[in-house]
Amino acid sequence: EIKAYPELTAGLTSDQYYTQEQMKEFVTYAQSYGVRVIPEIDIPAHASGLRPLQKTQGLTFCDGDTASTIGDTPENLKCVNTIYDEVVSVFSDPWVHIGGDEVVESTNGTGCSVKEIQTVETSVQE
Repeated sequence: EIKAYPELTAGLTSDQYYTQEQMKEFVTYAQSYGVRVIPEIDIPAHASGLRPLQKTQGLTFCDGDTASTIGDTPENLKCVNTIYDEVVSVFSDPWVHIGGDEVVESTNGTGCSVKEIQTVETSVQE
């Protein structure tokens, strides 16, 4: 659950995602057994779950019809940073895995550039 973007879970039933409160309880439970819970938000690729933000927040994808990799537009960076800010507030561990794998870089200018990909990945680390 990302409270800033309720449209991400709008079409889901309550058993298809975790609320922030449920995740906080899970993290506390795991900690009681000495287990760290490190969230992963796999971007800039594997971002098709963010498609609802295209209409509401102006999010865009840099890989055409595939629409699974986000580029470094100001709107995209704002969305990604908002999501990460919320996730960090839920999990107590200082680490968050950003994924960053399986991005197909464009060499002919028709898709995602290495610079775009690096900018998105760097943005969440600041």
